[in-house]
Amino acid sequence: MSLPVQKRVRSNEDRHETDYYATSYETTEFLLQYVDFHQRIIEPACGGGHISKVLLAAGYDVQSFDLIDRGYGLGGIDFLTDPLYDKVKGQADIITNCPYSLSMEFINRALEITHRKVAMLLPIEYLSRLNWCRHLCLVLSFARHTDIAMNGDFEKFHGKNMKDYAWFVFDLTYNGDPILKVIKNIKVEKAYIAELRNKYLSKNKIDVNESEIQRLAISSTKDEIRQLILHLHTNGLSNRKIAKLLSISEGKVRYVLRQEIDA
Repeated sequence: MSLPVQKRVRSNEDRHETDYYATSYETTEFLLQYVDFHQRIIEPACGGGHISKVLLAAGYDVQSFDLIDRGYGLGGIDFLTDPLYDKVKGQADIITNCPYSLSMEFINRALEITHRKVAMLLPIEYLSRLNWCRHLCLVLSFARHTDIAMNGDFEKFHGKNMKDYAWFVFDLTYNGDPILKVIKNIKVEKAYIAELRNKYLSKNKIDVNESEIQRLAISSTKDEIRQLILHLHTNGLSNRKIAKLLSISEGKVRYVLRQEIDA
């Protein structure tokens, strides 16, 4: 049974015209602490790759798409209508923070094509709309406001979100009542990331731990990514390997290295 689609009128002039609100890395990391997914995952509203990068760092095979090309994944792909998704039906789970103006449509479409599980980040008030859905198995609510940034601008909107969000997890094999869990999302300890920065942004030649590099990359600024490229290149890694570890294109790696040579 499909969920009812409700037309909603936006009254907030500050809302982005394409409903782009990026998900903080920690928000997705909390999800993975509670739920296991199929090895292959589709992110159909990937934006700047904030969810996809965490999934890749966790070892999942991720395909990232979006209607709007924001420089990550494959743009121009409409999750609701593109036949590409019919070709991968039943082959991957789906995790996304979808445009809320199309949330019901996204949920219905995701349940049609998922291998088994769907995880959607939505405002907590959706619980009253979805609690009767027979495949809704788990709602992960946050004790503290989690960071959601309009247009992916976390520097501007960090700590300013005043809305409560939750992960709504659907499972095609589940037919019971949904379970509600509250995540005590106390600020993630920054000492580990600081340690990795000291280790990999130094000029010393060291052994490279791939999982550490991937974890550091998802918490790095653009300048730190540039420093990582240079450091890994100095340590003998190929452009292809660097691009894979940092979830960027080989072209980006070559561009940074050319800039360094020109300088």
